[in-house]
Amino acid sequence: MSMQVSFQPTNEASYVDWITGRRLHEMLFGTLMVFGAIRENRAELAQLRARLLDNPRNSIINIPTIDGLDLEAVLMRAEIQPAKGIIVFTTGLGGCYEKTAQDNDLAKDLVEFFKSHVGNDLDILVINQRGVCQSEGIPTFRGWEKDVYSVLKYVQAQGYKRIMHYGHSMGGWTSRNAIRTCKKEARNCKIVEVSDRSFGDFAQAAKHYCGAGILGNAAYYFTSYCKWQGNVEPKNLNDSRAFVIWAPDDNFVKKPASLYKSLENNRSFIRAARNEERVFRLPGNVIPHVRAFTPREKSELGPRLRKFMGL
Repeated sequence: MSMQVSFQPTNEASYVDWITGRRLHEMLFGTLMVFGAIRENRAELAQLRARLLDNPRNSIINIPTIDGLDLEAVLMRAEIQPAKGIIVFTTGLGGCYEKTAQDNDLAKDLVEFFKSHVGNDLDILVINQRGVCQSEGIPTFRGWEKDVYSVLKYVQAQGYKRIMHYGHSMGGWTSRNAIRTCKKEARNCKIVEVSDRSFGDFAQAAKHYCGAGILGNAAYYFTSYCKWQGNVEPKNLNDSRAFVIWAPDDNFVKKPASLYKSLENNRSFIRAARNEERVFRLPGNVIPHVRAFTPREKSELGPRLRKFMGL
């Protein structure tokens, strides 16, 4: 059953969408974003789910969306109960909750980091957005916004008073509008956003990935001026109060397309960056976008995220 809500995904459809082919573009782009997850061997995914359920504190649950779909997620209960809050984790490109049980996968390392350094008194919810593995629906940007909104509403309904949404890469990029709306609507509940190596400006991202020539510039102008702004409009939705983790040498989300760059001229963000309050810089590495945190980074970042949650 769908929930009655006022949430509106970014840039609702108009005739301009159809004229420019944005609808088709969004469908293709959404499918590309989850290709790495949906192509996984079903037997292997089943084995990973079974491995997750070997821990009696874990359970696989279904969460209804505002437009009537069912999303599958894994809920990991904290070692110390009752939990003081919950971390909602949205994975990046090709990710799925099953991979939190897969050795040498960033998703697994991040979950272990949450438990060991952010707090063993926090529940963790890892979601598969629509179109990923066994979650219903077709993957689109707007659909994924609805998914995050629905999940945040769900955890509030479960009574959590402190909620941190942690989005890595695409997971941070597609969540921002939903987080912003939920924060405005929240009553007696603290919701904070952590964006880990994610995009901030879709127009710059399109130009970067299409190249510097005619194609790249065309992509930039379409995204900027023909309502192809598939993510969020920086001046309205990129929240300067977010906690931003970024890698200057990231080859996947380069600085011009990053959330860090989108917020770079915001006074509040500049002050936070200067004081290292809500900005965490990852030094260069061969693959900085998907590398795990080092032990030293974990020991520094964990307490800061916990404080960011108000704990």
